Amino acid sequence: QASSAQKSCRERSESLSSVVQSASYIFACVGWTSIVCMAGDNFQRRRIEIMLDGDDLRITEKSGSRVLAVNTQEASAQETLPHTFDLELDTTAAKLGILVDLRGSTLMVVAVGPGVISNHNSSSKASKQVKPNDFILEVNGKVDPDAMLAALAERGIMRMKVQHVKRVHVVVSKGGKDLGMQLAYVASGTTISITDMIEGAVLDYNQGAPPEAQIKLQDRILSVCGVSGNANKMAAALKMNE
Repeated sequence: QASSAQKSCRERSESLSSVVQSASYIFACVGWTSIVCMAGDNFQRRRIEIMLDGDDLRITEKSGSRVLAVNTQEASAQETLPHTFDLELDTTAAKLGILVDLRGSTLMVVAVGPGVISNHNSSSKASKQVKPNDFILEVNGKVDPDAMLAALAERGIMRMKVQHVKRVHVVVSKGGKDLGMQLAYVASGTTISITDMIEGAVLDYNQGAPPEAQIKLQDRILSVCGVSGNANKMAAALKMNE
């Protein structure tokens, strides 16, 4: 007997068809599944994950790097990254419940624990949820990172501007040169902030890359050659890998 989640997925088949526009057949509804895509006379099998959370449906390719759809009640609307949104929270009776990292003139969410943010996320669409690696751009009218950090510790009504990041995957060949980046991070951190760039392999890479794929100041490094979640290990990988 089909679960309620599977029934809900089937009832939204038209939405799924508009999301995975080239899929000729979907073999399963919820969980990891395969789809067959047709481009002209050529068939291509792709691996995707379908997850249901209330009214939100997230379809993700196996690599985890591309979200194909969020919220199939408006399935044609795909979140464009970076995506900035506003939220208003009341921290009078409970703590905010997030861990943040102030580094390189930016304030980034490291983790979300029990608290006001977690409660907000549980009742909000994915496009309005606060997630690890989001940037906090403004808190109660304050945009200076130090002032925002102080404001996050206050109790009461909190108005925030948050940005879902756009992840960019790049391959930089050192060619015997230094990378030419000045970095800021702490041993306990999960990201590395780029604070300055000088002559080196990164600037050489930027010269031949389109603007949307260039490495820029205040970017955060999330992964290096498969190493992620530990700033010290990522920094070591930057030094070792060609």
